[in-house]
Amino acid sequence: MNYLPSEVIDQIIYFTKNKIIDLCMINSYFNRNCKVVRITNNHVYRNMSDKHLLALTNINSLDLRYKDKITDKGISKLHNLTFLNLQSNSVISNDGIKNLSNLKYLAICDSNICDDGIKNLSNLVALNLGWNKNVTNDGMKNLISLTSLDLLENSNITDETVSQLINLLDLNLSKNKIITDRGIMGLTDLTILNLSCNRKITDEGISSLINLKNITIGKRITGSSFSRLTDLAISVPLLT
Repeated sequence: MNYLPSEVIDQIIYFTKNKIIDLCMINSYFNRNCKVVRITNNHVYRNMSDKHLLALTNINSLDLRYKDKITDKGISKLHNLTFLNLQSNSVISNDGIKNLSNLKYLAICDSNICDDGIKNLSNLVALNLGWNKNVTNDGMKNLISLTSLDLLENSNITDETVSQLINLLDLNLSKNKIITDRGIMGLTDLTILNLSCNRKITDEGISSLINLKNITIGKRITGSSFSRLTDLAISVPLLT
């Protein structure tokens, strides 16, 4: 059985000094040693399918942005995955990821994943929900280990959830119209805060963020609270 599509094998042979390579050796090596797979170009890797992933049981990082050939069957048993990017992926569903309990980074921005897919992924430390219209507060209840959260233009997650994520170090509220000062003022471990194009967060909200080191300011930030924050790097977006 070929673990890799012909395009990938051809690339390996092309960049190898010894052109006489046994196909089984290539497949065997990748099955044992492959850790990271990026499948983001349907045109170049049009033959990459579920059967190839099923053989690569040791991979821990998988990028399926915009990919429409890989299905739930291809990833649901990849239990070693710690990194999964499903940005703008319309094929993978809750069934494909809900049992990937070792995941630490998950990007489901602009995808079909909802509460049932993530609610039990308690080992997550980084979650990208930008443009995600399906995940609600209910799906976030068990994700208390999060240290990084992206809520770019997210309209579902509210102060109720964000205020409970006290381990957050990095928070993106760019173009977010839901989260207010009340949601962030207790997140005293925050070191990075993106408020680009944000009209909700004010100086009052950031005044208690004593560990903040990097901020991209929004429309309502005047800087009146900056004097309380030492070693703060301030970025001003070109368009606010």
